Amino acid sequence: MDRKNAFGSWMDEFKACFGNKLELNCFNIQDKKYTSPEDKRSALKYDSGNGNLFLINYESLGNYLVEIEKIVGERTLLVFDEVHKVKAIRGQRAGAALEVSKYATYTIAMTGTPIPNTYLDLYNFFTYPL
Repeated sequence: MDRKNAFGSWMDEFKACFGNKLELNCFNIQDKKYTSPEDKRSALKYDSGNGNLFLINYESLGNYLVEIEKIVGERTLLVFDEVHKVKAIRGQRAGAALEVSKYATYTIAMTGTPIPNTYLDLYNFFTYPL
């Protein structure tokens, strides 16, 4: 399985938190077994039902928004890691992140990056329910 970005860390943390109590069933949008966008779309639609960890990068979020919205629900903890990547007001990535966050009951936005420009970099995080 491809371990793009911090995806590997999320899988490691899942195992560290749950140990043998809960088996990891991870859907990784960057897995090399998905050779085309249609493979990814089909997997999200038909093969994600038992997933308990979904790893989707911001670049893919907008491309598969319809399928992802059907997965996210009232029992979903949605975590936006490196959330500074969606700071652009009315940006495509920000729009997709904000849209999918409407369906989750619980959302966490995380970043370790300081404000690089102005306080407007925080606009999406405090104005919308990320």
